[in-house]
Amino acid sequence: MLGGVNIPDGARRNPELRRGAMRRQVAEAGFVRVDTLAQHYGVSIMTAHRDLDELERLGFLHKVRGGATSAPTTTFHSDLEHRMQAQVDAKPARSTMELLRRSKRGSERISRSVGTSP
Repeated sequence: MLGGVNIPDGARRNPELRRGAMRRQVAEAGFVRVDTLAQHYGVSIMTAHRDLDELERLGFLHKVRGGATSAPTTTFHSDLEHRMQAQVDAKPARSTMELLRRSKRGSERISRSVGTSP
C-alpha cells in the first residue's frame, strides 16, 4: 500500500487499473515520485512514465521532474468515483447546512402564507 491506496488485483498487468490507482495516489498525496510508482506496481520506470503521460493527457495530474503532482481544476470533471471520494468529511456538514437553509426558507414561506390567508 502506498499513500493509503491499495493495489487492485491485476493492476500490475492491467494498465487501466494501474492508472486508476496511480491517479488516486497522486490526488491523495499531492506528489508521487515516478520511481516509487514503478517499484510499487512492479513495472519499469518507462511504463510508469507512460502511465503518467496518459493521466496527464486526460487532465488528472501534471507531470513534473521526477514524478507527478495533482491537477486541481475549477472545471467539472466527470469522474464520479473521484468526486464521491473527494472531501468526504466536509460533505455531511455542507448537506446539513443546505438542509437548514432550505428549511428556514420553507418555514418563512409558510408563515407568510399563514399570515396572509383569508
